[in-house]
Amino acid sequence: MIVTLYRKMVPEKIRDVVYKAFLGEALRFYRKWCQNRLHYLIRYSVIPPKTEAERTLKTLGLIGISPYPYKWKSEYERKKCTVEIDPDN
Repeated sequence: MIVTLYRKMVPEKIRDVVYKAFLGEALRFYRKWCQNRLHYLIRYSVIPPKTEAERTLKTLGLIGISPYPYKWKSEYERKKCTVEIDPDN
């Protein structure tokens, strides 16, 4: 509720300045990416990415935002791992 009120009362240009000054470019990138994830996925599937930033956007479009932003992440998550408890320990 407070966020909605903040967004209605504070103009977008001022919010951008606040975000850039206090929250950094990471939050700006994340919000932009969330809004356009499908766009990046489709665009870079058709047109090969040219820059490192474009390659990053393509990879994030495939696997999503994660603390492990690597292509192997989805393969690792699909593996079934068994956990066993040693009764002697």
